Amino acid sequence: KMLIRSQNKNVIFDMTGSNIEINSRNEIHGYGNTFAFNNIATFLGNYQTKERAIEVFDEICKAYLDLNVNHFCDYGYVKNGVYQMPEV
Repeated sequence: KMLIRSQNKNVIFDMTGSNIEINSRNEIHGYGNTFAFNNIATFLGNYQTKERAIEVFDEICKAYLDLNVNHFCDYGYVKNGVYQMPEV
């Protein structure tokens, strides 16, 4: 299970069964884990350039993959982790 703490540190977003995206304003939003009937976006962070937003997006993906790497045993084990969205 991976949680993402928003850039402003006010929101914890659970990635379980969720999606994240970069919009045209270089904001990263999460979708899919709210209790609302419609799919409300959760603001996670905003970056100066599209390139920086993609770098952060890649860091999130790497953090998720690193949680699921199994070095010590033959059965599946998934660790829990929290990714803090960078300020800039």
